[in-house]
Amino acid sequence: MRIEDALYTHLSSYAGLSALVSSRIHPVIVPQEGILPAVTYHKVSGQRVHTFQADPGVAQPRFRISSWASGYSEAKDVADQIRNALQDFSGVMGGTGGVPVPSVRLENERDKYECETGRYHVDVDFTIFHEE
Repeated sequence: MRIEDALYTHLSSYAGLSALVSSRIHPVIVPQEGILPAVTYHKVSGQRVHTFQADPGVAQPRFRISSWASGYSEAKDVADQIRNALQDFSGVMGGTGGVPVPSVRLENERDKYECETGRYHVDVDFTIFHEE
């Protein structure tokens, strides 16, 4: 299982988040006619751990998970659930057959507003250390 698939499964099965967005969790963009609130996720960088002797098979990509809503408070509520679902997580992400994840680290949060669409969004960045 790819880490992106494991991340989607983890987020979509987190009760607090699914109560707010249902299954509206999308890779990269919210569909143009998408219902809000919603969540997007994408890989910002894809670093891997290297040694001189061998490849240890450990990656540490940085993901941006964004909450999208028509109101600021709603965007913040969704972002809170994203943070609750991921911050300091360790275990198998994605359920049976998922990806072993020793650690998830919260890196950054940003509030934004898009004038063109009238959407508020909160970006939350995480580094997910995982086995490949």
